[in-house]
Amino acid sequence: MIAFSDASALIYLIEGAEPFATRLRKELAAAIRVRTGLKTPDTLQAASCLQLGPDHLFLTGDAAFRRVADLKVKVLA
Repeated sequence: MIAFSDASALIYLIEGAEPFATRLRKELAAAIRVRTGLKTPDTLQAASCLQLGPDHLFLTGDAAFRRVADLKVKVLA
């Protein structure tokens, strides 16, 4: 099993896309935190997925991610 601590590194390896601009991701994560009250690590994950575009799905076990506007969420039970 491979564990990635940085979503942009994983995306770069899978899709060949350049890693996200760190500043833009942090700004988006901060805005998500203000609107939803999610914890900072969760908002960074949501921001990473949102920056991929509307065709990407966020898989999680935490239903709180449904509060993030425009994030397509699939909650795994």
